[in-house]
Amino acid sequence: MANATSVDLEELADRWTARLRSTDGDEMTADDLLAVLQGVSRLAASAVSTGSGLYSWSF
Repeated sequence: MANATSVDLEELADRWTARLRSTDGDEMTADDLLAVLQGVSRLAASAVSTGSGLYSWSF
């Protein structure tokens, strides 16, 4: 995530949106998911630049 480009994040958001809509009928927009991915990408880049780590989990 730290090295993801804008295009990478947009493509991932598009795939994520399609999956949510096909499985859940979820009404989140691609913009919502892109904003989440951009934020995580910034956190990951910050962690890398400071020699820190980034933990991710799912429930």
